[in-house]
Amino acid sequence: MAEANETGASFDVVVVGAGFSGLYLLHRLRQAGFSTLVVDTADGVGGTWYWNRYPGARCDIQTMDYSYTFDPELDRAWQWSEKYAAQPEILRYLNFVADRYDLRSGIRFNTSVTAAHWDEGAERWQLATSAGPLSCRYYIMATGCLSSPKPPEIDGAADFQGATYVTGRWPHEGVDFSGQRVAVIGTGSSGIQAIPLIAEQAAQLTVFQRTASYALPARNGAPDPGRLAARQQSRDAYCEQARWSLAGVPYPPLTVASWQLSDAERRARFEQAWEAGDLVGYVTQLWADQVFDVEGNALVGELVAEKIRATVQDPATAAALTPKNLPFGAKRPCLDTHYYATYNLPHVTLVSLSQEPIQRITATGIQTAARHVEVDAIVFATGFDAMTGAMLAVHPITGRGGRTLAGEWAEGPRSYLGEATGTAQAGWARHLHECTGLTLHHLAGTWYTGANVAGKVQGVMPYTGGVGLYRGLCNAVVEHGLLGFRLTGPGRPEQCHDGEIARLQPDAQMVLSLLAQAGLPPLETLGAAGARAVLAQLNQGRPAGRPIGEVVDGSLAGADGPLRYRLYRPATPGPHPVVVYFHGGGWVLGDEASDDPFCHDLCRRADMVVVSVGYRHAPEHPFPAAAEDGHAATRWIAGHLAELGGRPGPLLVAGWSAGGNVAAVTCQLARDRGGPAIAGQLLACPVTDGDFSRPSYAQNADGYFLTSPLMHWFWDSYCPPEQRGDPRASPLRGQLQGLPPAFIATAEFDPLRDEGQAYAQALEAAGVPVELWQGRGQMHASYTMVDMIVTANEARSRMAQALRAFAGLPAELAADPAAREAEAATAS
Repeated sequence: MAEANETGASFDVVVVGAGFSGLYLLHRLRQAGFSTLVVDTADGVGGTWYWNRYPGARCDIQTMDYSYTFDPELDRAWQWSEKYAAQPEILRYLNFVADRYDLRSGIRFNTSVTAAHWDEGAERWQLATSAGPLSCRYYIMATGCLSSPKPPEIDGAADFQGATYVTGRWPHEGVDFSGQRVAVIGTGSSGIQAIPLIAEQAAQLTVFQRTASYALPARNGAPDPGRLAARQQSRDAYCEQARWSLAGVPYPPLTVASWQLSDAERRARFEQAWEAGDLVGYVTQLWADQVFDVEGNALVGELVAEKIRATVQDPATAAALTPKNLPFGAKRPCLDTHYYATYNLPHVTLVSLSQEPIQRITATGIQTAARHVEVDAIVFATGFDAMTGAMLAVHPITGRGGRTLAGEWAEGPRSYLGEATGTAQAGWARHLHECTGLTLHHLAGTWYTGANVAGKVQGVMPYTGGVGLYRGLCNAVVEHGLLGFRLTGPGRPEQCHDGEIARLQPDAQMVLSLLAQAGLPPLETLGAAGARAVLAQLNQGRPAGRPIGEVVDGSLAGADGPLRYRLYRPATPGPHPVVVYFHGGGWVLGDEASDDPFCHDLCRRADMVVVSVGYRHAPEHPFPAAAEDGHAATRWIAGHLAELGGRPGPLLVAGWSAGGNVAAVTCQLARDRGGPAIAGQLLACPVTDGDFSRPSYAQNADGYFLTSPLMHWFWDSYCPPEQRGDPRASPLRGQLQGLPPAFIATAEFDPLRDEGQAYAQALEAAGVPVELWQGRGQMHASYTMVDMIVTANEARSRMAQALRAFAGLPAELAADPAAREAEAATAS
């Protein structure tokens, strides 16, 4: 192994940064046999914890969850003194780790990389550093996401004659503000942590706030005894759960939605979190929809706003400190100690820059649009050029073919774990965008998006799909032979295994992972009764859809006796158009209530009455029972519109999966049998043909919820092969002229994909107006899993718009602005 102090040395790996990730990389790379050097501009280890020494700097994740897990002996050798350790203790911990594993011998301090280029002939990186050249095969930037402080961007900053400080580069000897007039510019995490402590010393403190942040009490103290005991009693299980969790902390995923809770229940949950003082608990453990839904999220924001108003005595100051148009969690919430109460002190003043912008800094203070504030010292808590700032500060970084990192990232960062194929990189970029759609981060201008840096290309940069999903995808890259990478090396032929690792939508992938973990047996092996029992158990754990006006159960006349139905009525004044809905389940499973969340959603989005029909099931009632029940039920509903709260006129029909088959058949039978009048049909992932030869049956045979063997079982239970040519079983085989207009949604990872698309093409060829929605990255059940698959929201919105268009109504539903805002955000 080359020595760290050898000028011009050659290494297998050079790592930039001696913080948490750099130290761990050095340890692991040494274990793997690589000669490794770490360089850092600081004169000691710690990374961001070396530089950020401002008053109040501390971790905002419970420190036991902010620790290394690679060595159980390290846990026993180090004990944290606080739930949220302060910067000095975290820095002591990192020095302890560096000494325990002899890492200093592999670090060159006081050294910065000034340029890097890939030598294609030697197949090595050549690095220019402040301490001389270096050469390596692998160049890794472990520079962290918050390591490049933003310089002051205010006119006149250089003219100020008093002392200035930047929180991200705080003097190591500390600062005494006793008796001074101090200005703090910025109220992000560092400002919120520093302001209460600066206020304890300063004679006068003026805080200049551009954007209000959510601040939550840390309730700091000794480490949480319950969590400490859980980790000590079963360390391996605790750490494994954390590694596969959403946020890296072992909390189980929530299933209860905000609308399932009363106001009192929501407040109780919030108060419990408020008293516990846990950031991950605040952000993820109140109710399931707080992260991705505008309305569910707004409930959290209002509860925090109530706390601000109750704490801050001056109403105008409280109003200024309350975030506006900022979803809770879209900008990282801050943990604080007496932050809001600090503004009740007589010597503390808040200046809201939205009302009173800074014009310039003068020699003696700060000039705003309304006044001049005389100060002795200015603290710039103005944040960082996050994520990419430290990497792009090394200029140029030049790779193969003379391409520079700055040039490649001119429109925003693009990557895929290292040197990769264009296909893999483009696919990863799509996956990141889809993960962003699961959250509300894109609704806020923050350092997550680069909006805090003038001229920076904006886009959500952190991975928002969760720790567990990211880990699973990384493992899958390895399991698939380093999928997406072009492998080269001295004396070896080039190898390339091209492709995309994340083709499923992230929430669809998470659902499939949960189902796999449940270890359910294949439904086709359980028989009809057993499969129905499993489905009923799964449905019991799902929340009902959002509140609507009314849900009514009743019965209607089917083709051979009464059938159950469930009616969903909007909250808006009627009468409303009526949608006859047929549930999925392969003609074997389900009932009028089994697609309850989807029916709630259709009712709410379309502002229509939805009548879900419980048609007869096979094998007890084989073909053509379901088809005949569908037509009979539609005729009955058409004759009872007034009592159902329906608007006079043609009906609409809709269905998912086998229910889509029943809906399509119903339209053909209504045409051929003299009614009833149907204005349009919505078919989600429909069964349209008994032919299993299409490519989607082979491509998506297994692993995507609906499997090819299960579909074979459904068909065998419902309709024998010799009857599958009947249009009442395979509507694609029927005459399609003269049918009502259709909206057909298919899913990419669905055995039924191709026959749904074939039906759309056949309808179009027959002169029937049709719109085809192809759900990229979706699976068979995506559209009906309203409570779990958020990335299908745009499709659900388009479905509702299609129904409204069929009924002659405006596509947009003016009565639900919050839902429109959420859909627009998801679509963007």
